[in-house]
Amino acid sequence: MLKNRWPTSITILVLVMGTGGVVTKLQPKIYESSAVLRVEKENRDLQVFQSTLEGFDPVFFQTEFEIIQSKKVLYPVIEKLGIAARLCQEMELPEGSISDDQAFQIFRKTKLQVQPFRNTKLIEVVCQSTRPDEAALYANTIADSYEEVRRSEITGRSDAGLKALASEVERQKEIVTAATARVEKLRKDLKIDELPGSTAMVQSTTFADQEIQKKGEQLSELRADMISRKVRLEKVADLSIEQLESTLPALNLEDPTTASTKQQYLDALQQVAQMQKLGYGKKHPEMQAAVRAAGERRDQLNKLIAGIRRALEIDLTVSQAKVETMEKEVQVLREKLREDRTDRLAPYNEARRDLETQNQLL
Repeated sequence: MLKNRWPTSITILVLVMGTGGVVTKLQPKIYESSAVLRVEKENRDLQVFQSTLEGFDPVFFQTEFEIIQSKKVLYPVIEKLGIAARLCQEMELPEGSISDDQAFQIFRKTKLQVQPFRNTKLIEVVCQSTRPDEAALYANTIADSYEEVRRSEITGRSDAGLKALASEVERQKEIVTAATARVEKLRKDLKIDELPGSTAMVQSTTFADQEIQKKGEQLSELRADMISRKVRLEKVADLSIEQLESTLPALNLEDPTTASTKQQYLDALQQVAQMQKLGYGKKHPEMQAAVRAAGERRDQLNKLIAGIRRALEIDLTVSQAKVETMEKEVQVLREKLREDRTDRLAPYNEARRDLETQNQLL
């Protein structure tokens, strides 16, 4: 019986191999092209508050890894290259059958693969197509789109900080201009024989004058500190939780609890990724538990970061309160000095001291 079956077995084997060869021959060739991105944190001007160098931030790296595959980066590519029309042509569908949203889903699942290089800051973007030039075009355009997104984010944060600082400078200039005008008006009204812009006091300096000058210097320092805190808060006010999270080390605000929670979240993500590699499905109890644990760590981290943002707001409020308190102290001293003096030049000297105080802030 075995001798009678071997010709049949050989025939089946030949037919299977032949069919496989024909099918393989008829299938279109698939070409791959890749672009390698180096993902680095930008050197934010926020680092005036912290001069130490930053190490590798796994959460920031994972965030950028996801952004590369997001609509924020891929949608401009879909629209620029007309990928919806390309897919209609490739799939032999009527023009307009695929929307940009559908093209995004199809492209991400069938044409794109994003993978990190282990223990580096490099991410490889791999694109597939039946045409080699098209695969290269896809990969390079995605790299350009991601670069533009990063550039826009960095420029936007820098511009916001510069605008806030410029606004404070302009406001201080207006205060100085008003103080200068008041000094000149008093000089003319009191008929003081003094050159405009002179810094010498018209009368002798008393102990009260010295006390007011000392308080004025302290007030200048408090105002400068308040402005720096206000600028810092305005620069991070519009950041998302993820963006603020990556900014915390630069501001020296990442406390041990936040750092520990961030590491626990990263470990949870790695556990999910490892289970996926081992073949665990989404509905597997252990996989669901791992995903739930990662979500809980993410929620904890978000709450901690939100708390830091609120702390910055409270910090600014406290600084403003200190300025207001010092302003009241200076005002009380000035009123007391005015009451103690019969000298008609007291208002002029007070105006001069105020002008010098305001000039110190410019």
